[in-house]
Amino acid sequence: MVSKLDLTDKQRDVLAYIVRIAERSGSPPSGRQIARHFGYSSPNAAFSHLRALERKGFLRNTGDAWNCYAPTEAALDVKPSGLPHFGAIPAGPTWYAEDIEAEWISGIDDLFPNAEPGDFLLTVDGDSMIGAGLEPGMLALMRPNIVPKPRAICAVWVDGDGGTLKRVVPDGDVVHLIPENPDYKERVVGADGVVVQGVLQSALSITHFS
Repeated sequence: MVSKLDLTDKQRDVLAYIVRIAERSGSPPSGRQIARHFGYSSPNAAFSHLRALERKGFLRNTGDAWNCYAPTEAALDVKPSGLPHFGAIPAGPTWYAEDIEAEWISGIDDLFPNAEPGDFLLTVDGDSMIGAGLEPGMLALMRPNIVPKPRAICAVWVDGDGGTLKRVVPDGDVVHLIPENPDYKERVVGADGVVVQGVLQSALSITHFS
């Protein structure tokens, strides 16, 4: 039986995309959809990956002319290579943002050697944390499900406002959200209205891998 370790990074990414679309819509994406999603100039490149994934047992041919390859049971535990990226978070005033699905960024594992399973990336948007070295456009590696130390830089969700990147200082039934730029003011919000989504581990300018 073929192991998921036998997949190339691109095959892993294509397979994870197929599983995600199939779970969301009830049917797998077409070859044209896959080509468009990954920026291929022709569906032929997508079909070469599809045929390889079928040979390895991760896809089955449904006989459908449009959605001809569906994931097998073996495909369901395959995750994309790289790290999940959940878009931009403002290092400035809080804002409202709808939930966004992660896009996986491949080929950057060496740039974030401290990354652990479950970590995710956010793009810094705004200048309120420039004093901490977080410039607009940088990628920030965040770690969920850990208790932040006082004054740790966190991605937080504030009820009624949305997401923001700030230093977080719990203080009884309130939380202080502290910027690193004198042009911005500290905010004090009720603790029951704040959710820490991730704690900053490291950050990198996007120019390092563009």
